[in-house]
Amino acid sequence: MSVVKQSEVECEKMNKDIYSDERLGFVIACLLSQAITIDEFNDWAGRALLLEGAPNFLVDLADFHEAPFKVYRVIGYVPDWTLERSVEHAIIGIAVSRGIIPFEMPISRDEALESIRSNKLVCDMFSMEFPLIRI
Repeated sequence: MSVVKQSEVECEKMNKDIYSDERLGFVIACLLSQAITIDEFNDWAGRALLLEGAPNFLVDLADFHEAPFKVYRVIGYVPDWTLERSVEHAIIGIAVSRGIIPFEMPISRDEALESIRSNKLVCDMFSMEFPLIRI
């Protein structure tokens, strides 16, 4: 299957609620926690652009190369999503499982890894948003 066709299939798997604050907040939390790289974030935005009715800010996110905290300037607001501590720890666990030690790590490496083992929902969300990244 070609890369373009594969991306189209993956986009069909992304539900129509791609732009909800919860979903956007989760993706940004992954970026800020270093569970994904800026290039992986750009890829996510590029795939989301293939969906009908994609908001204009996704064009800019697909080519975003600034400090991650500046992402809110591009989208124009801070998503209204509360990052629960267990979700934050599981996202940090994803980063650690990928060989990255985040700048801000409020838990130990072992606690981070245990967090992803005990939080299937976060792993499922991550796999849905970033289907090409194996954790």
